[in-house]
Amino acid sequence: MHISGKNITHLFRPVNLLFMAITMYLFRWALVKPVLFRLNEILHMEFGSQMHEWQFFLLVLSSVMIAAGGYILNDLRDTGTDAINEKGNPVGIAISEEKVLTLYHVMTYGGLLIGFGLAYHLGNFNLGLFQFMAAASLWFYSNYLKNSFLLGNLIIAMLVALIPLTVGIYEVYLLQVNYMEVFEAYENLNFNFLAFWFIGYSAFAFLFTWAREIIKDMEDVEGDRQTGGHTLPVTIGIKWSKAVVMMIYLGILYGLYYVAANFLADLFSLVYIGMLMLVIGVNMVITLRSRVPAAFRLAGNLNKITTFAGILYLIPFAYMLHKGEFLM
Repeated sequence: MHISGKNITHLFRPVNLLFMAITMYLFRWALVKPVLFRLNEILHMEFGSQMHEWQFFLLVLSSVMIAAGGYILNDLRDTGTDAINEKGNPVGIAISEEKVLTLYHVMTYGGLLIGFGLAYHLGNFNLGLFQFMAAASLWFYSNYLKNSFLLGNLIIAMLVALIPLTVGIYEVYLLQVNYMEVFEAYENLNFNFLAFWFIGYSAFAFLFTWAREIIKDMEDVEGDRQTGGHTLPVTIGIKWSKAVVMMIYLGILYGLYYVAANFLADLFSLVYIGMLMLVIGVNMVITLRSRVPAAFRLAGNLNKITTFAGILYLIPFAYMLHKGEFLM
């Protein structure tokens, strides 16, 4: 396969990193700030995010750099499988393994330095442990767990779930600490309800990513089999791997139904969630009928689109909060 400059750029997965940055900013600007705005209107308070914009930018930059390092290391360790699956991996062809390893170190250690520096500046050095956990997990995944039975899939799903959770931990923790005296004056007032949003989104991100990783392994099953991998499709076969994906999607559908029935009962939210459920149903059919790598790739891409569409719900949610059309 021809290796071009585009393939080298693909080392960093720029589209994925862009989506990651956009997602983190959406949680800040379309969830945290609108919720605080609404609270201020109801309680006549002056709640505000406790992170300056430059501090949040550093949080995003740190997370993106560590993720980029993970992608780079993954390509470095996956040259054999990618060659069989014709993925156009440029490592060892268009760029040397030594340079790729250097890029990994620059991205990962740079991200960790920024992360711990930010945590120290915010007054809690332990906050930097979330970036450290992400970097360590990516290292273990690429070196030891990528082709393991289920564990590799679960680690990637956990790391994707950590994206909204990291924003929530930084934002909510700082709000709880800095407004402790206010909470004493208002019985039962805290920011736990805001934390529930982050936890809920993280749970859905985990499930969507878990399903997508299994679909990706079904796409790459031949290369994994020939290189001695023990992924789910290699171990139990495509048929049963599809069954696992169906179970995960059914769990997502039930979760969306539960949220719609108990928390988001306004008409717009019900229609939005209904459309998401419809797309998931279509993707279930595509996944079940897939036989060749291109079909599995389509199912994986549709999974990504659906995941991002779920995150984009935050934009109309923020609008409804500002207009007072959504009661918390």
